[in-house]
Amino acid sequence: MDIFRGNRSGYLELRRRPGAPLNGSRTVTVTATTTYSITLTNSGKDRTATVTVNVLPPPTVSLSASPSSIIAGDTSTLSWSSTNATTVVSSNFGASGVTGSASVSPASTTTYTITVSGPGGTATATQTVTVNPPTVTVNLTASPTTILAGNTVTLTWSSTGANQVQSSNFGASSVNGSTTVTPSATITYTITVKKGSTTATATATVTVTPVLPTVTLSATPTSITANGSADLTWSSTNATSVSASNFGASGVSGTKNVKPSATTSYTITVTGPGGDATASVTVTVSGGGGGGGTPGRHDFLVPQIGYGDVSSRGAIQHADALDGRVLWNQIHCLQQRRRLAVIQRRPDWLTPDRFYIGGSPHGANANQRTFDGYVAEIIIYRRALSDDERRHVEQYLMRKYSL
Repeated sequence: MDIFRGNRSGYLELRRRPGAPLNGSRTVTVTATTTYSITLTNSGKDRTATVTVNVLPPPTVSLSASPSSIIAGDTSTLSWSSTNATTVVSSNFGASGVTGSASVSPASTTTYTITVSGPGGTATATQTVTVNPPTVTVNLTASPTTILAGNTVTLTWSSTGANQVQSSNFGASSVNGSTTVTPSATITYTITVKKGSTTATATATVTVTPVLPTVTLSATPTSITANGSADLTWSSTNATSVSASNFGASGVSGTKNVKPSATTSYTITVTGPGGDATASVTVTVSGGGGGGGTPGRHDFLVPQIGYGDVSSRGAIQHADALDGRVLWNQIHCLQQRRRLAVIQRRPDWLTPDRFYIGGSPHGANANQRTFDGYVAEIIIYRRALSDDERRHVEQYLMRKYSL
């Protein structure tokens, strides 16, 4: 039998060769729904049979990513659509429905795959999302960068591409900001920002200069007589230790009583983080070999004429000439009920070689001075005393007799 395709769709003409069978099969490729017919002719009569082959359309699917390139930690949106599909399968993301979208945040470059199925078969699509390392930067500055201990510094930081922040030795609560610090010593501040696994670090160093210590030292009084005493008082700043060369100083501030036998200079040194500081003060001792404006014993003509009562008619006389002024003072002694007189002849006295305590043998006149009372002590000097020397003598006698 010979088979010929006719000029009509699905038309087959079969011509039987003599002796050929009247049945058989043929394989055809169908791309669309098609109706096939067969006609047999015998003795001028035709017989026709038909069959229709339905061809179902295949499914289609597309998959896209927006954006297709991201920084690690960011997200991308996958979108897909399909035709002639009834089911969907995704290998590495959650696809629901034959059309839809989903957000993904891959840690590294990833290819996503989706497969749809329908009566006409299956279809697959893929999409790659490229993941780039994040670009993270940070900058940290200190203003000022050098300070004296106790002062403050402003730290300022800024970053890009970061969403987390850490600071090792100051308080940073956001990826951008500023704060104030008061370091006690030179220090380096550190800040680290990050996004995902990518980090960036910055530092700023603040140099702290210790404040120089200061110290003052004073004496009260600054001038004393032999066997007298003075209070040394000192105070300091920015000091941690103290040393004194010739008196016992305890603590960076304090007071110490001293009794020098001669004029003495006292020195104190304090030490702190910023270095050392020194102060000194001199205590002048009169009558004890110390000098410094107070007459010493070598100036005495008669060191002492002891205790004695001088009546209004009696007199103590001395024949040596005295150059100088009269110094006389009446101070009531509460303990001994005596009066005290220290007298030097005044230059205007007519008798240059005498002075009197009490009354004169010749009676009182304009050239004589009369002292009526009790005499505690008489000190006679070879020369006139200055005002400063006179004050020292008065202080000495007042302390001696508790006046």
